[in-house]
Amino acid sequence: MPIPMTTLSQGDPSCPTLVCIPGAMCAPRVYEASASASGLNAIALHWMETPGPHDLAHIAARIAAAIHDIPRAILVGHSLGTPLAVLTALKETSRVEGVVLTNSGANTRGHGDADRLIERIRIDWGPAFWDAFVARCFHRRPEGDLLDEVRAYSARIEKEAVIDAIRSQ
Repeated sequence: MPIPMTTLSQGDPSCPTLVCIPGAMCAPRVYEASASASGLNAIALHWMETPGPHDLAHIAARIAAAIHDIPRAILVGHSLGTPLAVLTALKETSRVEGVVLTNSGANTRGHGDADRLIERIRIDWGPAFWDAFVARCFHRRPEGDLLDEVRAYSARIEKEAVIDAIRSQ
């Protein structure tokens, strides 16, 4: 199954397309305002919503397939999207002209260690956990429709997919 995409902005077709790769529990629309401000064509990938496997290597292969028809791309990864952007760039060297990595800490400090985070996902999966996770992932909490989308996104994804992606880091 191909990775669903959302068009975030329409820009100069002679420039590369921003390909936004969100973190594991982050709604792809969080890139919308930045993408629009860039003046570039931009899409966001809904990689968490695809069937597995959900280890980084398989996800990166699906992302590479999803962008195969984009002649020039700049990959923008956030959080868990950062290793996915790097792995995808290594597979698609002729198409990828740049990689932007944000919130790409070398560990999961702030979320607890990976094993503890996985255990929390197993036990606490639900609205209270999702809200706490959002609070840790954003310097400024999204507002309005975007906050509603961020909250609803976690309800649409499978917790086992999140666990598998985190475990494979």
